[in-house]
Amino acid sequence: MDKIWILFFKRAHIKQIYLQLGNRIRIFRKQKKYTIEDLADLADLHLTFLGQVERGEANASVTTLSKIAKALNKNIFDFFSFLRIDPFGERAEIHNTEKEELINEIVNELIKYDSEKIKLSLDAIKLCLKF
Repeated sequence: MDKIWILFFKRAHIKQIYLQLGNRIRIFRKQKKYTIEDLADLADLHLTFLGQVERGEANASVTTLSKIAKALNKNIFDFFSFLRIDPFGERAEIHNTEKEELINEIVNELIKYDSEKIKLSLDAIKLCLKF
């Protein structure tokens, strides 16, 4: 396990990790329809610090991440889903998950409807993207 993390830190820039971690927290917060003030209150954190974490400007401790995860009803590991590490430690990559999360949100919304409504929604999306 240590070998994997050493390789990861050699290949990944720390700032990218902070940015992606903050992005994941923001995505989960918005999925819950929490304001940043709501999450700060629930996690017993200072609003300014939480904002810095979400923007990737501050390094959150494991304790802080645990508080945030609990407030969002998530597992702390969910925050790190942007990490892709192969089991042999040969490669480690950081993926931008914001696009993936938005696509998943669209799919989760559309799956509630029948095929006809999905087709209409797709047509509407295509029309919107033309402008």
